[in-house]
Amino acid sequence: MSDLFTEAMTHHRAGQLDRAAELYRTILSTNPNHADSLNLLGVIAHQRGDDAQAVELIQKAIQFRSDRPAYYVNLAAALRGLQRFDDAVACCHAALKVQDNLPEAYLNLGQALQGAGRLGEAEQAFRWVAENCPNDSRGPQTLAGCLRVQGRSDEAISFYREALARNPADAAAHLGVGTELLRAHQNPGAAEPHLQRATELLPREATAWKNYGSCLVKLGREQEALRVFAEAMRLTPNDPELGCNVGQAWLGCGNRQAAENCFQAVLKFQPFFSGAQVGLAAVLREADRVE
Repeated sequence: MSDLFTEAMTHHRAGQLDRAAELYRTILSTNPNHADSLNLLGVIAHQRGDDAQAVELIQKAIQFRSDRPAYYVNLAAALRGLQRFDDAVACCHAALKVQDNLPEAYLNLGQALQGAGRLGEAEQAFRWVAENCPNDSRGPQTLAGCLRVQGRSDEAISFYREALARNPADAAAHLGVGTELLRAHQNPGAAEPHLQRATELLPREATAWKNYGSCLVKLGREQEALRVFAEAMRLTPNDPELGCNVGQAWLGCGNRQAAENCFQAVLKFQPFFSGAQVGLAAVLREADRVE
């Protein structure tokens, strides 16, 4: 049985979720009380977006092994996916009762508290990780995100930079600091290298491509922006804000017809989307269609 479980974990770590799940189920068919298999089958359900199934499986694992803090942390992640933030907070506290210095529990606790709108408490949880795990970039990175939500831009940028000092390949920190420099500080020149790096580290993250494209527009490099926006559109074709961004890029290129088509396409599905209304008005004004 242990050899089969080791094989299942090897497939799981390699991202071969179907094979891993099959092996976990094989173990459970002969030993329904195998807590580790229940827990990790729940983790796979969470990875696939089925958080309700994840909660059911991990709760069953906890019935058999209530002394495993990792189970509570995994359950908290699934509960956050269901937006059951108070329950997730309780799970994190349960994990910390078993092991009071577990970084994963504090990170999940901060995320659950932030989801519940308890930003001051979330900040303290993230600070614990930042201060007690000096080689882990996730502490300052998540703390920066919490500070950004609170409108504390300068502090957020400082902690994003601290995260990158610890780990130059922290994708979320690159995206966070680049976005904050672009939007709050109106400094696209400083934001550009971070947002470009974010697209390299997060090629399937539409927000990275969208923000990088917006940065290029502000730098007057609309043709480049259109190529970047095309990647974002491939990932999220129905994003109205992105559609407006593409329209603004076409307008900057002097192609009013393409810009008008973009804004009209957004308004077709969201007639009261203000960004599209303003963008279309700008196109019409440039075309002397003042009425």
